[in-house]
Amino acid sequence: MAQARTLSIVSGLVLLYTLPIVLIGIGVINYEYRYWVLLTVVLVIALACALRRPRLKELGVRFDTLAAALILQVGLVALPVAGLLIWGRASAKFDNTDLPLSFFVFYVLVSAPVQEFLFRAYLHFELLQRNNLSAPLYVVISALLYATLH
Repeated sequence: MAQARTLSIVSGLVLLYTLPIVLIGIGVINYEYRYWVLLTVVLVIALACALRRPRLKELGVRFDTLAAALILQVGLVALPVAGLLIWGRASAKFDNTDLPLSFFVFYVLVSAPVQEFLFRAYLHFELLQRNNLSAPLYVVISALLYATLH
């Protein structure tokens, strides 16, 4: 019974994570609506997560290491960004002037944190903690879903 429930949860998550992407890719959903569709999926997953009422610790949120982690992440992000900016000024190949500033703001403030929540916190909580999926299988499923999205 537990294996059937786990299979059902995994199948549902795989469909929820991949079906919108496939429908956009094959043209069933117009490409211009991709942000709205993906935002809807995120809201559905956030609602499902809220209904399950996990503790922040179950989602991997720890406040005892937050300051050190943020400092490390800012440093790890700042170096490549600075490199890209310097390289971009020296090379005509790096030209994103046609992209509006709102794209970059959306990517940094919405897309990246949401991806972290979806692929680290929620999948980990749902598959490993709630359904006792094996760690290697969780890694494979998470990696395949992440690769499919990208």
